[in-house]
Amino acid sequence: MKSIPHLGETIYEWQIGASTFRAWPERGARLMSWTQPDREIIHWPDIDSPDQVTKARGGNPILFPFSARTFCDGEIGKWRDHDGKVRPMPNHGITRQGRFEITEMTEGGFSAVLVPDDKAQEIYPYEYRFEVCYRFAESHLEVDFQFENRDQVALPWSAGHHFYF
Repeated sequence: MKSIPHLGETIYEWQIGASTFRAWPERGARLMSWTQPDREIIHWPDIDSPDQVTKARGGNPILFPFSARTFCDGEIGKWRDHDGKVRPMPNHGITRQGRFEITEMTEGGFSAVLVPDDKAQEIYPYEYRFEVCYRFAESHLEVDFQFENRDQVALPWSAGHHFYF
């Protein structure tokens, strides 16, 4: 695994046999690309700034706490919490634009935990721990989501992927 300067930040690259994986763990725990000498398996587009990561149509955006659009009383981008308060929710949740902290970095992958900022905490106001773990191999990859409810109430949540093969 090596670190690479990218748009003023750092991304990481793993060479596993004939496969090359690039990821930006701190920006959405996002796998950016997976290539082999004869093909691109997961695509990453050219972007000009880190601010464009959330709009990039590429890689593997992680979707959490809801993996699709939310609706409340017919209004898109809203949801009702356990107390009945209507809150905003970006399409696919808060992790695509979220900051993550790397918890493990190995020659075969990484793990990173979501660090919700004030805006994310307002959108999804619970105590929890959400970690994304990637393991790379020459012919496949594994992605695990680990969710721990640290709150006193049952939490609505789902996690998903949006691979750009």
